[in-house]
Amino acid sequence: MATPPCYTNDKYMAQTTLFDIPEKTKSSNIREVYPSIISVSRATDIPAFYMDWFFERWKEGYVLWHSPYNQAFTQKVWFDNVHAAVFWTKDPQALYQCIQKLNTCSFLYYVQITLNDYEPELEPGVPPLHDRISAFQKLSQELGPHRVIWRYDPLLLSDTISLSSLYSRIEHLCGNLSAYTEKLIVSFIQIKRYKGVRRLLATSAHSGVREFTPDEKLHFIRFLREIEEKYQIKSHICCEEQDPFVYSHTRPGDCVDRTLLLQLAKEKPEKYSEFISFLQDAKKDPGQRKKCSCIHAKDIGQYSSCLHFCRYCYANGNDAIVKARHQAHKNARSTKQDLPSLIPLDYSWLNRSI
Repeated sequence: MATPPCYTNDKYMAQTTLFDIPEKTKSSNIREVYPSIISVSRATDIPAFYMDWFFERWKEGYVLWHSPYNQAFTQKVWFDNVHAAVFWTKDPQALYQCIQKLNTCSFLYYVQITLNDYEPELEPGVPPLHDRISAFQKLSQELGPHRVIWRYDPLLLSDTISLSSLYSRIEHLCGNLSAYTEKLIVSFIQIKRYKGVRRLLATSAHSGVREFTPDEKLHFIRFLREIEEKYQIKSHICCEEQDPFVYSHTRPGDCVDRTLLLQLAKEKPEKYSEFISFLQDAKKDPGQRKKCSCIHAKDIGQYSSCLHFCRYCYANGNDAIVKARHQAHKNARSTKQDLPSLIPLDYSWLNRSI
């Protein structure tokens, strides 16, 4: 395929960075991309809060994606070549409610469900644990356990969450979920790496949240091996590049999973023959961290738009910014505006005193 054209737009539009209020900037170099796989989304919970928008954009055939750090960098993401989607959510019930409509879309898909057992102070916007477990089970019964991936993400310790407490919580979930999934992906919280995470944790009523020590990580790996044997579930650790020993003694995470996508595509080889060839040659996603095993997928979400308000999240700014950006989305949709990007760039009505 020829290199897609690059368009320049001299119109002034509003810039919204991850933690700031919009500033005027010049939008330029709208680059067209034609992914084979889309991610919906690492950056925000589209299934929980923006699924109607997604279906509208799928019908229109494209979305606009703006860099969270430089809104002048914009991609027009065409869906012409999309063969697969990976959905990410903390609210499996929201996805379950639209599963029939989703099944009419012309792509393969599977679901990553983050289902933690943490206090409301850490995850103030997620539904009650019992409801999430029940919805996870229903979704698995609809899609099959191989297409519903369980994430316990991130792993963290605190003044009230010890290793033994964390083990009890995870094992309780294993008892409820192991018959409904084949794969568990975990990751260790990285507080030092992300300034935004430190900022959000400082606003939480849950005290003493911290990273694992190397010894604690080793202890946790032993626990993973025990639950694998007991519950017959394969565990993977996502992007553990800071500790070579941990990385070498675990399966690396592959959230955008070449093997699973090949399995799904080969169920309909006539329809997906080109996609099968693509997957066999697909390269690691260069936009992810060094130890990430994901193949390339284009994420279509936007930062600072998730109303779960998790205190450990690297993808949200402060709560006021998140609420303002979500309100901008709602206002645009209520006035029937065309909304090619998840969050409209120009919302001059926003109170700049936030």
